Amino acid sequence: MADTAATSANPILKEGHEDFDKEREYATRSPEDQRLDKIRRDANPAQGLSHTALRVKDARVTTKFYEEVVGLPLVRTDVVEKLTAMPPYDKPFDMMHFFFELGDGSLLAFFELEEGTGPELHEMPGDALQWHFAIQLRSEQEVRDVEKRAKEAGINCFYIPHDESLSLYLEDPDGFMLEVNHHRPHFDTLIDPKAAHERIEEWHKNGRRW
Repeated sequence: MADTAATSANPILKEGHEDFDKEREYATRSPEDQRLDKIRRDANPAQGLSHTALRVKDARVTTKFYEEVVGLPLVRTDVVEKLTAMPPYDKPFDMMHFFFELGDGSLLAFFELEEGTGPELHEMPGDALQWHFAIQLRSEQEVRDVEKRAKEAGINCFYIPHDESLSLYLEDPDGFMLEVNHHRPHFDTLIDPKAAHERIEEWHKNGRRW
């Protein structure tokens, strides 16, 4: 779980974060940019994220967290018997593969392996900047609701301020860092493929500083 002391000592990590500013005039993506976005996305062979897949210790504990704290429905469970051996697994094994559904039909998937199978799970770093995945919720209130349920369950969580979204971070039972967020109206204005490449080059020219 996240280190509460480290969270409170770091000015970037907040116990709370400002709400959506109803008085602010947020920029939105222009009709021409939206037209170009559609052309670019229609040409992309990757039409969406099918699923992620992470190995966990206990499917029951993982299911309780993602259903009761995050609010995702469990929609599919596959039991695979005697899966063919593959590195680093040196003999066939049974596996439970289970899936939670997001609103766009994409899936968040997990594995639980037969006891005694393969190497021990790696300790996760608890570092949101090294590894995390993010789920977009429908409203800022739903982000706050996840925060409330997490705290009631004794799960440490924190906000990292992003102007373009309300972003809450928390660790799941296996130490995977999860972000739940809600995009603000100007989120899509940050899309700029040309500038994206230029900034990477500039970053390295400046010795990885801005």
